[in-house]
This record gives sequence, structure tokens and C-alpha cells, in this order.
Amino acid sequence: MSEQGSTPENTPPAGREPVFLLPGAVTAMIGVLVAIHLASTFVLNPDGMAQLVFWFAFQPLRILAGASDIVLAVPLIWTPFTHALMHGGWEHLLFNLAWFAIFATPVTRRYGAG
Repeated sequence: MSEQGSTPENTPPAGREPVFLLPGAVTAMIGVLVAIHLASTFVLNPDGMAQLVFWFAFQPLRILAGASDIVLAVPLIWTPFTHALMHGGWEHLLFNLAWFAIFATPVTRRYGAG
């Protein structure tokens, strides 16, 4: 048989290569982290930054202080999740984004974005 005119079965479809080889969920999360840090760096004044840390950073002392004043314990509902979105500076953010891209990409490809 002649192989002329036949195409191999495993040929990828012709098209453009993606700009980012990261999964969409990883790229979106990196965008969210950068946007949060940009907003906290350039929009908030020192008082606003203190309020951001007070309400969204995980502070274990809240567990003990919540026994005397329940208002101090309320942020314990969301701070176990929101503390990961805050960073101490640009170097901290960039190193975390590099590690996130390296390790989250195979996990996302294996298990999905959910």
C-alpha cells in the first residue's frame, strides 16, 4: 500500500500554540493573586493595610481572644482561606507564584481545576 496522501493518526490539529502553557485555572489564580497584591500595594494607605491584615490575615490569637469578645472570633470563619491570598512583598509574591506554577500545573492537569 502506498502511504502517500494518508495522514498519521496521532497528528495534532493545526492551530496556534497557546501563549501560556499553564492550565487556565492556574493562570487565573496567578492573576487574582497579582491583582490583590497590586491593589493592596498601590490603593491602600497604611490604615487600610492594617485593616486588611486585621480582617483577612490568619491570627491564631483570635482563638483565645474570641472567648472574651465574639467579634474578634468572627474572622476565623474566612481567614483560614484568605490568608493565602496575602503576601508580605513583591519578592514573597513572585516566589510563591513560581512555586505555585511549578506544582499546581501537574496537579491541575491530573485532577482538574475543581
